[in-house]
Amino acid sequence: MSGIIPLHPWFGIVLLLAAIALLIAGLRFYQVRYQPDPEWVRKLFHMSSGTFALIAPWLFGQDWPVLVVLGFVAIVLFLFRVTRLKNGPGKILSDVSRYSFGEMYFVMSIAILLLFTEQEERVLYSISLIILTLADAIAALVGVRYGQVRYVVPEGMKSIEGSFAFFLVAFLSTHITLFLFFPMDGMANLMISITVSLLATLAESVSWGGKDNLVVPIVSFMMLKFLIVKDNAHLLVALSLALLLFILLEACRRTKVVCPQALMGISVISYVSWAIGGVDFLLVLLLHSLSSPIILKSSNELFSSKKIGLFIATYTMSFVWLFLYQQTQSEVFFFAFLIGLLAQSICFSLTEIFQSSQKRHLLIYLFLNILKNWGLTLTALVLRSGLSSEVVVHSIWAAVSMLMASGIYYLFVFKRSKAAVLIQPICAAVGSILGILLF
Repeated sequence: MSGIIPLHPWFGIVLLLAAIALLIAGLRFYQVRYQPDPEWVRKLFHMSSGTFALIAPWLFGQDWPVLVVLGFVAIVLFLFRVTRLKNGPGKILSDVSRYSFGEMYFVMSIAILLLFTEQEERVLYSISLIILTLADAIAALVGVRYGQVRYVVPEGMKSIEGSFAFFLVAFLSTHITLFLFFPMDGMANLMISITVSLLATLAESVSWGGKDNLVVPIVSFMMLKFLIVKDNAHLLVALSLALLLFILLEACRRTKVVCPQALMGISVISYVSWAIGGVDFLLVLLLHSLSSPIILKSSNELFSSKKIGLFIATYTMSFVWLFLYQQTQSEVFFFAFLIGLLAQSICFSLTEIFQSSQKRHLLIYLFLNILKNWGLTLTALVLRSGLSSEVVVHSIWAAVSMLMASGIYYLFVFKRSKAAVLIQPICAAVGSILGILLF
């Protein structure tokens, strides 16, 4: 694909970095001069950077210059966190009261989509970023100004009005872009747009700490790629299941018998896993969910102990491995999906045990959790590939990888609650990568 404007790549890189620098300087001047709501400044940065990310692949016509820019931006964002710049230009991101790594997740999601998508899939890439850039910002504004009916999330409160605005903007973004760039039946366009928007809205509603910047575009892209090639009969089934899922989740939210946020997180990843990976991926999630009784606890109990954020974090990296499996159809990413999910589950259990009266038996619980998850790993691999010596070896190596991931988590971060929520997915990713090295 050739770029829209014939620029030399390095000149384009310098030009784009200069534009980003001007954006940061302009937002900092606006912040100091007019003292607006810090959340508004943060959203302006996300909308502007999302626009840059949207046009950059079309501008260059190749991926590596965009990845170079993303690398520079990631370094700058890191410096905004750990140096004196935090109290200068870094305040456009860090001046909000909540703890968020949203900008880093945003860079990560763009890099993942660019690295593992084909040129002919760039329209789907664009739709995914439009949903995140526009829907998230407009939902935040609507929620702040008009939000009346609120519900609890791990980082505070969200509003039904804001979530509806997110769905509406996501639907229009998907429907209009597909209409312009994908010749298809109008009914197919409508069903795809509603299904993708519903799942993106559900994913956004249970994401916190900026994780929506990673989860929403990846979920949107995966579902678009899955649905775009289906006939109307399959699309009707997918839409019906998505609507049924939404109705059931709303009923559970009103009854307060179970924790709706935990149930919603499990339901979204289960739906997407079934659509992308089939029954085997869904079985892994069911095995994990059945061994996680936290879903049956009440919302008040979970939120009072701050456990819900850690529980939903379990599924963050799972979306990434599922995406990579969809793009490559490689068994290694099924293995990574399995290890990452179970490793993060162990990290969650460590935190739960430490906060209880049983922390003196922490190592015993750790051993029992790893033994249980080794059994789940072996079961999932046998059901997928049959029993063999290779499968047994893979399951043992998976247990070792989970032990390493939980060891890193135990030694460095799990006693610090804020860091635990943010770094759990990283520890799980480390465990997954260690696991797939010898797959």
